Amino acid sequence: MNRSRQWVIGAVSSLLAVWIALMVNYLAFRHYTRWDWTESQLFTLSSQTKKVVRGLTSPLDIYLFLSEGEGNYADVRELLSRYRAENPKLRVRTIDPDRKPTEYQVLAERFGLGAIAVDPAAGAEGGVASDVAAVVAQAKNTWKITRDDLLSPDFGSLEESGGRQVNVKTERAFTGAIVQVTQGRATRLCVTQDHGEWRISGPGERTLGPVVDELQRNNIELEPVAVGKLGKSCDAAFVIGPQRAFTAKQASLLKSYVRGGGNLLLALDPVLEREEIQPTGLEAMLAEFGVMVDQAVVLELDPERLLSPSPLEAFLAVDFQPHKTTEALIARGGGAVFHLARSVRAASTGPAKPLIRPSQQAYGETRLGELSADSDLRAGDQDIKAPELAVVAEGLASSAAKTDTSNARGSADSEAGRLVVMGDSDWMRGAFVEQPQFANIDVVSALSGWLTQRDALISIAPRKSDAQSLVMSDADLGGLLFRVVVLLPLAVLLLGFSTWWSRRS
Repeated sequence: MNRSRQWVIGAVSSLLAVWIALMVNYLAFRHYTRWDWTESQLFTLSSQTKKVVRGLTSPLDIYLFLSEGEGNYADVRELLSRYRAENPKLRVRTIDPDRKPTEYQVLAERFGLGAIAVDPAAGAEGGVASDVAAVVAQAKNTWKITRDDLLSPDFGSLEESGGRQVNVKTERAFTGAIVQVTQGRATRLCVTQDHGEWRISGPGERTLGPVVDELQRNNIELEPVAVGKLGKSCDAAFVIGPQRAFTAKQASLLKSYVRGGGNLLLALDPVLEREEIQPTGLEAMLAEFGVMVDQAVVLELDPERLLSPSPLEAFLAVDFQPHKTTEALIARGGGAVFHLARSVRAASTGPAKPLIRPSQQAYGETRLGELSADSDLRAGDQDIKAPELAVVAEGLASSAAKTDTSNARGSADSEAGRLVVMGDSDWMRGAFVEQPQFANIDVVSALSGWLTQRDALISIAPRKSDAQSLVMSDADLGGLLFRVVVLLPLAVLLLGFSTWWSRRS
């Protein structure tokens, strides 16, 4: 009786244990959760990325061409597993060129990648002649991601951290690529060209070459237009560094563009002539939107912000005000470089709000003729005590335009008619945009994404990761081998012997 009772209890206990194990696995499957214990949250997807991935309605493939021996292989695989967990329509295929040369060769021909290098002159034998780390593909649309797109050295952190760090841009690269291949058409960004503005391409400093490269990665195409040609075919418009004043008619055209639901960025340099700042012709139009364009040049007096001896020239702006476009910039830290900027401010009443400010020691100088090397730099009665570098406004479209935009998008669009006014265009210079220690390229990406109303393109801030090398001597390797090969098996044997001895006793 006792034995049968014990057997029944044992059977019931076993069934209960199996049932608990099945329930735990079921709950784990239904409520899948992964934790990210890394210091800089390398594997935590941003809200923008989740929105993009969850919005996939048809299959999308990511082909990963990293070798297992590469330092960031495991990190990229882990991050892509987070992408895949958000939407089963996203599929990831890993093709190690060293382990699967034939499969890699087939895909290399399909996507136009480099072949396996067998000629020593072309690269190391068995290596890959291409720098492409991954390809994102959907139907006939493809986008290539290079190794430099995944991470880059963070030179600005060397002195602060005392060690080497890298900017991990993997999420930014893959999310941008997904947007690129899933977008039905390239976003059209119109750049005005009839007032001496910056050119889209060509020689000289006043060209948008590096900016064009960055925006094209996000499926944004820049097209030169005249002010009178702005219309609904432009997803957004840029007016970058005009050298000549706008006429009243042209200012009215820009106003009508914004009132009609258009999105506009104005980068208005202080144009100096006979020691005076010339008017832009847009002052009255912008005043209706709550933006004041001052006839003053910003003097940055904080020595920690200056990048040159002159307070008029290059300085660092780190005071980003809370806004959708600055969330990632504030999270990342650092600042953007401005050079010879004028003061633009948000009026105390109206829809405009400050976006970027200089330091509290800065002021707007209106009397340029009195500036000299020996002058006492401090704000006078006619100067601007609290200048600003950039302001932003939204919801400027007329009621009829908002209704039209809502019907086109299928939802209410209270933000239609967006405006950004900046007191400088030199922040788009290649010398500043291409430097990883400055946030200028992040400002470009964030503002472009917001103005084109593609929030997924608002810059995802790179995560910083320590890149400390693990150096082991021959003695260290010998000690590790002794512990793994000798000590660990010996410990298992001793444990087994002690267990046997205790039972025997």
